[in-house]
Amino acid sequence: VYACPFAIHDEFLAGNVRGAGGFTDVWRRSDLFAELRRPQSAGACGSCGRYDACRGGCMAAKFFTGLPLDGPDPECVLGHGEEALARRGTSEVPRPSLDHSLRPGRRSGAAGRDDPVDPVDLGDSRPDVAGHLGPVAVALLPRRPDRACDESPVAGCGPGPGPGPRPVGRSAGTAGHGPHCAMAGLVDPVELAGRTAPSRVLFGPHETNLGAGRSLGARHVAYYEARAAGGAGIIVTETASVHPSDWPYERAPLAASCGPGWGAVAGACQPHGTLVLAGLGHCGGQGSSAYSQSVLWAPSPVADVVSRELPMQMGQAEIDAVVDGFAESARSAAASDLDGVEIDAGSHSLLRQFHSGVTNLRTDAYGSDRLLLTREVLAAVRGVLGSDRIVSLRLCCDELAPWAGVTPEHAAEQVAALADRLDLLVVVRGGPFSASAYRPDSHTPPAFNVALCRWMRDAAAGRVPVALQGSVVDPDVAAAALDEGVCDLVEMTRAQIAEPRLVGLVRQGDGTRVRPCILCNQACHVRDDRNPIVSCVGEPRSGHETLEPSTEGVDGLSVEVLVVGAGVAGLECARVLSARGHRVRIAERGERAGGMVRTAAVGPGRERLARLAEWLIAECLLQGVAIDTGTEVTAADLDAARAAGTDVVLATGSRAAPLAFPVDGSCAVVDAPGLLAGGA
Repeated sequence: VYACPFAIHDEFLAGNVRGAGGFTDVWRRSDLFAELRRPQSAGACGSCGRYDACRGGCMAAKFFTGLPLDGPDPECVLGHGEEALARRGTSEVPRPSLDHSLRPGRRSGAAGRDDPVDPVDLGDSRPDVAGHLGPVAVALLPRRPDRACDESPVAGCGPGPGPGPRPVGRSAGTAGHGPHCAMAGLVDPVELAGRTAPSRVLFGPHETNLGAGRSLGARHVAYYEARAAGGAGIIVTETASVHPSDWPYERAPLAASCGPGWGAVAGACQPHGTLVLAGLGHCGGQGSSAYSQSVLWAPSPVADVVSRELPMQMGQAEIDAVVDGFAESARSAAASDLDGVEIDAGSHSLLRQFHSGVTNLRTDAYGSDRLLLTREVLAAVRGVLGSDRIVSLRLCCDELAPWAGVTPEHAAEQVAALADRLDLLVVVRGGPFSASAYRPDSHTPPAFNVALCRWMRDAAAGRVPVALQGSVVDPDVAAAALDEGVCDLVEMTRAQIAEPRLVGLVRQGDGTRVRPCILCNQACHVRDDRNPIVSCVGEPRSGHETLEPSTEGVDGLSVEVLVVGAGVAGLECARVLSARGHRVRIAERGERAGGMVRTAAVGPGRERLARLAEWLIAECLLQGVAIDTGTEVTAADLDAARAAGTDVVLATGSRAAPLAFPVDGSCAVVDAPGLLAGGA
């Protein structure tokens, strides 16, 4: 058994089916397959904008041409393979170890095509009456599987996961997913409180400013439905305040006003199989008095380091009101036919403030037992929802304030104490001194909470499924986290703002066509006094589903289109028009497509910007768009195109403004694009 039919070499030899455990043992336990299932480094190709499309190319081609496995493919379309081959020189390259074909006279003295071949034991074949092992019957599938790993390669062949409940975190067959099906676990179903989510991808709660007043409206419904249709397993609605004392931003939902909106969201999303949870919380001392015009509530009178507001210390009456607010909000969510609720004890929450020595200076029972309020809230909510609806907890496990705040060591103890009360735990970080650490931009590496989540999952000891949160925007990274046992579900909120179809594309085997999230926070981070609507620079229809028409579909009449300019505007125009059936050509004066976005993708934290341009280029090429770089288009060319019946779109971008100061030539003057492009 080799890892690949094109890599017949001892380096890629996993084992032999004639061994004691047959193919089952090779597939599940060989060192080679175990290594290949681990997350792989992008190596030298990681900084290339085409990496999402080619994933570094063919390992076998690199191996047998003597190139490093983490380097470029010898047939790299950008020419990097040719450079690598030139550097390799005339050194000897590996040769296949054996000839495994069935033609007569092959090497190694193996049997020819007409020689008898003993049947192979796949682990569960039965001896006949003479004691000989018979061949294993193969049943042809009546249809192609939805994805390659739907039918386990070892189903019915020896010991394996049998009937009964699945282990927490992974479907019974996940251990058998090979390297080429590494994202299968991401789209596997998962059961929570007796309810089944169609995938392990979570669309988490976030500010949207989509509401009218403090309720959820039609724009919320369309926004969430688009992610449900795209395959999201669980959607948590925008966190609603459980008590009127909490009004953290102008359009923040109030749970008491959300019943009809929750019901409409459930009605839109549940036909797709998606589970919908109501986000419930209270911001406490991290809220705002600007809209409520009343004092903030908090565990202790500790001023917030961002707003400088000094809250009041909650008495027993206020604590009871908050507990009752969570319970009544959960009751409303259940009456709205939601599948459960998520309690916010994350970076901006009152409950986290009770957990932390930074903000909880109390000397009563709520100070000596900092989890007391959270346990009371969970008990009240569970009492309302029962055991057949989901109770999830979004828990801050690192405030990044080790002098007095919640540390991972504290959080592990909290997880151990609370696990039995929960159906789902979402691990997050951040607090009053690190508010931006919750959903940071691209200057923070993606998937930054992996180690923290693994720690908390170990603390939970299998008693509750655990979700990874923290800039998880790439499907392969999410799948690797599941496969490595970091988590049981993955929150991919910004990734699904950028690409509502993310899960569906992965399920179809089209993961490379997922529109990338570039982690810019430019249009999706909307906790802002101007009340901007949540959206995405790469998918501007996000948040505007009820206003912007869909670009899907095919036009009745196909025409020739010339797009002048291959920046992101021209590329997006060409992508949409070609998808609708038109014949599109792009003319770009520069030597490469991508425009100013690729120019700006320079420096730490900015590299991801290029991914959007590269995705647009790949989509255009896939749809047959001709991209002519180094091509100047004149006014005469435009006139000729129009005369020939070609529609023309000008997407040439802006021009540099004239300098506002005189230049005498005594020093070099470089504008920002010139500097980023390598000017000096």
